[in-house]
Amino acid sequence: MLKRSNILTYIFLAIILINLTFMLFRIYNNQFDHDELQHMHITWHVLNGKTIYGDFFDNHGPVYPFINVIIWKILNLSPEFDTLFIFRLTSFIYILIILFLTYKIGENLFSRTVGFAASAILSSLFFFQEKAIEMRPDVIQNVFWLLGLYLILKFFEKRNKIYEMVSGALFALAFFTNTKSLVGPAVVISFLFLYPLLIKENLKEEFKRVLNICLGFLSTTVLFLIYLLISGTIKQFFSSNFLINFYMLDIYKVGEFQNDLLISYSKALYEHQLSFLALFAIGIIIISYKIYKDPIKEKKIYLFYLVTVATTLMIFLKSYNQIFIIFLPLNSVIASYALIRIIKKMDKSKILHIIGTLLILSLVFVGLILYSYDKTPLEPKETLTFQKEFTTFVLKDLERSDKILFSWSNCGGYMFNEDVQYYWVTSAPRIVPAYYFPIYRIEGEDVFGIDLVEKMRNENVKYVIIYDKYVDRLNPDFKKYFINNYKKDLPCLWKKK
Repeated sequence: MLKRSNILTYIFLAIILINLTFMLFRIYNNQFDHDELQHMHITWHVLNGKTIYGDFFDNHGPVYPFINVIIWKILNLSPEFDTLFIFRLTSFIYILIILFLTYKIGENLFSRTVGFAASAILSSLFFFQEKAIEMRPDVIQNVFWLLGLYLILKFFEKRNKIYEMVSGALFALAFFTNTKSLVGPAVVISFLFLYPLLIKENLKEEFKRVLNICLGFLSTTVLFLIYLLISGTIKQFFSSNFLINFYMLDIYKVGEFQNDLLISYSKALYEHQLSFLALFAIGIIIISYKIYKDPIKEKKIYLFYLVTVATTLMIFLKSYNQIFIIFLPLNSVIASYALIRIIKKMDKSKILHIIGTLLILSLVFVGLILYSYDKTPLEPKETLTFQKEFTTFVLKDLERSDKILFSWSNCGGYMFNEDVQYYWVTSAPRIVPAYYFPIYRIEGEDVFGIDLVEKMRNENVKYVIIYDKYVDRLNPDFKKYFINNYKKDLPCLWKKK
C-alpha cells in the first residue's frame, strides 16, 4: 500500500510533467524576444572569431556565448532560423537541472516531499515558464548559482573543503554569466563571515569555510581577468557589465519607487497566482518564527531565509521578467514548506486527510496550471512566423557583409550578419535614461544622435531594420538623416536610397 508521502510525490511529478509540456509548446510556438535575437547574434560573432566587448557591445558576461559556441560546434549547427530553437532546447535542459536543484534544496532543508512540492510549484509559475525557456544567460546563470548554494547547504554541518571551493567557483561562473547573480553569493559569504562574529562560536572553522569559498571564487575570477587582459577588453567589460547595468537597473535611484513593471507583475501574480503568494507569505512567517526561537539551531535555514529575502528584493530595481528566475526557485521552496505544513496539520483521519489534501492541492495548483495553460500558445504565433520568414529573406537576399543598423525590436533577420550597429532605445522610451546617458557619459559618444549619423555616413550603412511605429521615437538628429536617406523596402526593412 502506498504511503501518503508517496502519493503526494506522484501528484507533484504529474504536475511537473504537465508544466514541462506547456514549456515545450512555448519553445516552438512563442515568438523570440529581443534579447534572444541579441544572444544569437553574439554567439555568431564569437563563433566567427570576434572579441566580446572589443568588437561589439554586450552588457552580459562572456560565459553564455562561450558555452553556446561549444554547443554549436558539437552539434555542427548552421546559420538559419531553426538554430534558435536548438538553443531554446538547451534552456529546457537547464530548466530540468533547475527543477532538480530546487528539489534537492527543499529536501536538504526540510524533507523529500517539500522538495518535490517546490519543483511542482516552480514549474507552475508563469513567470518562470515564460522566461526560462528562452535563449538567455539568466537560465544557465541560475544553474551555477543554485548548484553553488546547494553544495554549501549540503555540506553545512559536515564541511568539505573541496566542495566549498567548488561552490565559490560556481558563484564566479554565475557572475561571469550575468552580473545580477552576484546578490545571492554576496549574502551567503556575508552571512557566513558575520554570523560567527555575532554568536562568538567556531570562529576559526567558519572563517576557513568563507576563505575556501572566496578562494574558489577568486581562482575562477582570475582566469576570466586573464582572458579580458589578453583580449584588451577589461575596461569595456566593467563599463558594460557594471556602469551601464548600474544605470539600467536604476540602482542610483533606489528609494524612488517608479517601477511600472513591478506593479504589473505583482498585479498578475495577485490576480492569477495568488495561492503561490499566500503560501510564500505563510512560509516566511513560519520560518521567521523558527529562527526567532532558536537562531543557532536553525542556522542553515537562517542562511537560506536571508538569501531568499535579499534576492527577492531585487524586484525593487528596474525589474525585467527574467530577474524572477534568480529567486523563484527559492520562493518555491518556502511556499512548498508552508503547503506541506498545512497538509500535515490536518485531521489524521485517513478519509478526511485524503479529501482535505486533494482540496488544498486543487486550490494551489489548479489556478496556477489553468493560468499557465491560458498563456501557452498551442500553435505558432504570427510574430514567430514573420520572424522566420524575415530572417530567411535576409539570409537569402542580403549579403552577410552588408552593414545594418538594427533598432531594438523583435523583427529579427540580422542575427547572422557580420556588421550590425544597435540602436537601443526605439522600442521603449522609458529605457532612454538607462542606456543613452551612461553610454554617452562612459564612452563619450552620442550613440543615438549626431555621432551615429556621422558613423552611418562614414561606414555607408546599407540597411536599417526597424518597426514603422518606432520611427517617430528616433533621436531628432538621426531621424532627419534617416527619413532623407532611407526608404521602406519591406516590413521592418529600410534600404538606403
